[in-house]
Amino acid sequence: MCTVRNAFNRFLYRLSIFMNQRYGIDRLFVVLAVLYFVLAVLNAVFAQKWLYVIQLLILIYAMFRVLSKNTAARRRENDTVMKLWDTVKRFFCLNRDRIRYRKTHVFRRCPSCSAQLRLPRQSGEHTVRCPRCGNRFNVKIK
Repeated sequence: MCTVRNAFNRFLYRLSIFMNQRYGIDRLFVVLAVLYFVLAVLNAVFAQKWLYVIQLLILIYAMFRVLSKNTAARRRENDTVMKLWDTVKRFFCLNRDRIRYRKTHVFRRCPSCSAQLRLPRQSGEHTVRCPRCGNRFNVKIK
C-alpha cells in the first residue's frame, strides 16, 4: 500500500513540475470540453466522420491551450471569448427578465447611453434618471 501511495505521490510531484509555468485550465477550456462531449454524444448517435474531425480539432486545441507556456496569449484568447459569452448571456438574461416582469414592469432605453432600464408599470408620464450615465429623461407609460 505504501509503495503505491509513494508512486502516486511521485507521479503527482512530477506532474506538478511539468505543469509549472503552463497556462492550465480556464473557462474557455471548460467550454471546449463541454463542446467536445456534446459532439461526442452526437457522433455516437449519428456516426459522422466530419463530427469526429471537429471533435479531434477541439481536443487538440484545448490541450494546446492547457499545455501552452505563452500565458499572455492564452489569457487574451480567454478574455475575448468571455466578453463574447457575456454579451450573449446578457442578451438572453435580459429577454428572460422581460418575460418574467412583463406584467409589473416596463423596459425603456436611455437615450444617451442606451442602457436598458426596468421601470415599475405605473401609467402616466415620469422623469427617470439613468443609473449608468445620470441622464434625466421623460417616459410615458400606458
